[in-house]
Order: sequence, then C-alpha cells, then structure tokens
Amino acid sequence: RSVMMNDCKIGNCIVPQYEWLWLEEVDSTMDEARRRMASFTVPYAVAAGRQTNGRGTRGRTWNDGIGNVKLTVAIPLALPAPILTLVPLRIGTIIHNVLSQYVQLDSLRLKWPNDVLLDQGKVAGILLEIEGQALLVGIGVNLLVAPSIPTQGPNHGRMSTALKDHANTTLPDAKVLAQHLSDAVISWATSSNTDNNIITHWSGLADWSTPLILRDTNEQVIPMRLLSDGRLLVRPALGGPERTLVAEYLL
Repeated sequence: RSVMMNDCKIGNCIVPQYEWLWLEEVDSTMDEARRRMASFTVPYAVAAGRQTNGRGTRGRTWNDGIGNVKLTVAIPLALPAPILTLVPLRIGTIIHNVLSQYVQLDSLRLKWPNDVLLDQGKVAGILLEIEGQALLVGIGVNLLVAPSIPTQGPNHGRMSTALKDHANTTLPDAKVLAQHLSDAVISWATSSNTDNNIITHWSGLADWSTPLILRDTNEQVIPMRLLSDGRLLVRPALGGPERTLVAEYLL
C-alpha cells in the first residue's frame, strides 16, 4: 500500500511529504524501488515484510528474516554531502542515531564503510546503487532475527546479531522502524545545508580498537583514520606500510 508520509519521529528532523510503499512480500526492495522510478517522485521509500531475493554488497545474498527491516529509500543525487563517497558514512550515522534509542549507546558502533555493529555483531547494513538521477539507499536491520552467516564461501561474513537481544526498551515493529529510518534519511537528503561534519561524526562512532579482516585474504589490518574522501587508512596487524581501502573489503 502506498501512502504519503511526512511525520518524522527522530530528533528534530524536517521531512518533506514523500511516497511510502509497504509490501508484504517482494523480490527485493531495491529492485522494487527501481521499478517504481517511473511512477513515484523522488524522494520515496519502499519497505517489505519479506524479501525473496535480497542482496548485499558485491551481489552477495542478503539473508534476512521475518520481522526484520528491509528498506530502500530513493533520494536525489544532489545531496548535502560534499562528495558521493561520504554518503554511506552519513547513512551509517543516521542508522546509529535511530537504533541508539533502543540499546545501550556504547554497544553500538560503526564499521567502515557500510555496517552497524552491536556488541561486535552486525545488526544493520547499507547498500547504495545509482539509478538515473537518484541514489537508492538499501537498509537492512536485524530487528528480531539474527540470520545465520556462512563462515566460508562467497557469502561468508561477520556474525550477525538482532536488536531484540540487546534492547533496553520496547521495540517498534519492522514497518514502524522502517518509517523512522526513511524519515531520518530523507530529512538529511533534502536539507539545503552542506554537511561538512560527516568525517568527524562518523569517526566518533566507530570502533578504532578492533582489528579488521580483509574479506579476500583474511589479513588483519588496524584502522587508523578516515581520509577526507571517506577512504580508510589502515596498517597491517603484522607490520608493513600503511595503505588506503577504497571499497567494501572487510568482514
């Protein structure tokens, strides 16, 4: 069902009226958002109770569960971020802000460039795709179910966790939480003010003390700092020269 939304419940955000579509089942909210491009006006959001063909970064299968958030928000490419490569970092801080209402704040951290961790387990992920003059922001949140993540093979990754296993207050259902996330993303995306605080804000919410693991080689690296374009400077845990990461290499 498609309705018009403009009721932001997170912080002091100001949200323009936008199209909100909730489906009980869909192949992928990202694909459905792309199909709606011809009939909806950006910004808009598509969420679903169940996905039959969800995907993550690099085309990997996205394992979700009944009761979890599956959401895609279509926003204009003309964004407050100074450069596009900073957008996943800002989306991460937005998700962090929304989820922090329900768990102990210091248990929720960000992992470069597109994950939200809760007590070291992955609780949310981000997928960005460009379609015409719009940016499609895919957000998945493990609200009730922590999907089983393979430890080997092309879809292997970090262990997952669910928000309900850490919550210190009553949780909304997936539809309501998806609406709150949509409001917050669209509020930021439609702001007329240039967002120059992304690097500082993200860095303050990240866990810099835990080594990261490169997905393709299983090498451990130590995160050092973000560069101005959002790349991550790291050094090998076993020694060696510092280098920058420019894509989603990490578990």
